[in-house]
Amino acid sequence: MNITNTQILLKNFPLLYTELIDIRKELDVQDGWFNLIYDLSKNIEAVAREDELSISKWPRATQVKQKYGMLKFYCRVGSKDDQEFELEVYGEMMSYRPFPKNEKIKKLILEAEKNSLSICELCGERGELRAGNRYLTLCSTCNKN
Repeated sequence: MNITNTQILLKNFPLLYTELIDIRKELDVQDGWFNLIYDLSKNIEAVAREDELSISKWPRATQVKQKYGMLKFYCRVGSKDDQEFELEVYGEMMSYRPFPKNEKIKKLILEAEKNSLSICELCGERGELRAGNRYLTLCSTCNKN
């Protein structure tokens, strides 16, 4: 993600992104998903406020990346013990990933990740998952380039 969009996220959601050591490395996505990530961040913080979470229990993004053409947003709420691991399957590949135990936040993350499969990761227009050398979610125009 470019530095301008990264700075917007840091300015608007400083607690959510406080644990990312190198924000440019840890926000390893293209700018087309900026609005999706911004809205997800806003919704996660709204749940944290509704649930009256203390600073020590506030959601913390630990990694934001693209994997197999889909947004992956890793986040914990509270301590490292306040998360659960679920098996994800991608064809023949499997991995365990952490989710916050907070069901409302987990649901928001899963919804955003699903929505990323219909948003071009480069430009933000309507896109679809495309297979080539690697999986990417692209619109028709960006797929041609």
